Amino acid sequence: MFPIMDGATEPIIAVLGHPIAGNPSQFALERAFKAMRLDWRVLSLDVHPENIDAAITGAKVMGFRGLLLDDVNAAAAGHLRQRVTPTDTTAEAESSQQIEQSQQTEKVSEGAPPTCFFWDSTDKQAYRSENAESSWLEELIRSHFRSPESVADGDAMGPVLWIGDTDVRFPKTMVDIDTQSPIAWADSESIEHSKLIVLSEPVNVSKWPANDQSTLVIDLSDSQENPDGGNHAALSKLGYTFISVEERRAAALSQCLTRWTGTRPPIDIIQEAIEEYLAV
Repeated sequence: MFPIMDGATEPIIAVLGHPIAGNPSQFALERAFKAMRLDWRVLSLDVHPENIDAAITGAKVMGFRGLLLDDVNAAAAGHLRQRVTPTDTTAEAESSQQIEQSQQTEKVSEGAPPTCFFWDSTDKQAYRSENAESSWLEELIRSHFRSPESVADGDAMGPVLWIGDTDVRFPKTMVDIDTQSPIAWADSESIEHSKLIVLSEPVNVSKWPANDQSTLVIDLSDSQENPDGGNHAALSKLGYTFISVEERRAAALSQCLTRWTGTRPPIDIIQEAIEEYLAV
């Protein structure tokens, strides 16, 4: 499935950022590899965006198993973006925790920039790429809305209710742009009748109606002062299924680890490691 490596050489993952200081990815990935009992190595490298193409080529030549790009470098590598058919992560597909990595891929000219590069199982001299967060969100949304308890009477998820501006990280393959309903500050009635809500700016949820866990709320606000706007506990108490900034960050690393190793890692280990790193 993966390129044959010299027995004396551990597989290498490179985290490429600018600046690289303060990035918790290496710390979290090393914790995950330890939990997965994999003897892999992680390097954090400061790469200026203007050099990202050369860095990716060099990593490929040196046989690095995969790359993780920060947002700055991902934007610079946007011309390399591809679409990868989502992995089926149902219980049947994850027997023995192995994930099939023979998905179809195609170059796309728009959408979320590529953050995760991994070996192409059909061409061991090439990388595939995807936006790990976008891919994980697509899997999450599909899983949530095919669950019988999430959608009553087989209803579709309906229009996406945006609170704030739309975001390229949201998987465009999930919903046509014409079905989205961007509303700067949604009223209670709009919220009550929405099954999928995306927050791209901090909001006050004190007047939100109660829910029966059928509505999925995804926080894409990336607020630095208060990562999830203090909404996680409040919305969970009201009955919403809420995806916080911290969960997305950990899930994106989990998505990359799955692409690199073929095994789904323990996401709680990743999340705990990120929290520990950022608390120092």
